[in-house]
Amino acid sequence: GGLHAKGGYQQEAGSSVLFENCLADSGALAVEDADECCDGGGAHLWWNFTQGPNSSAIFRSCRAGQHGCLLAMSDYRQEAGSSVLFENCSTKGTLAVEDVDEGFCVRVSSPQ
Repeated sequence: GGLHAKGGYQQEAGSSVLFENCLADSGALAVEDADECCDGGGAHLWWNFTQGPNSSAIFRSCRAGQHGCLLAMSDYRQEAGSSVLFENCSTKGTLAVEDVDEGFCVRVSSPQ
């Protein structure tokens, strides 16, 4: 996909990142009418996804076999004022959220 890190990903204060039109598949340059096979179309992180204060991340039109926008194997953290947008991401799986602390909100919508 857009980012595959065996460590973690951390954004400094006030920074921004955009993952757009990312695809996680078997490594081919161009594949038509094939299933996506891998995890985390936008970002696949073995550890943490951490956003510093007032930072933003956008995952737009990312596709994968599972976890279409983001797969963070260990933890996802946001500091005050930071935001993340998942837009038009697709996967063959469903949404899965585990071990949620208080104050966490997920909104899922599909285009009409």
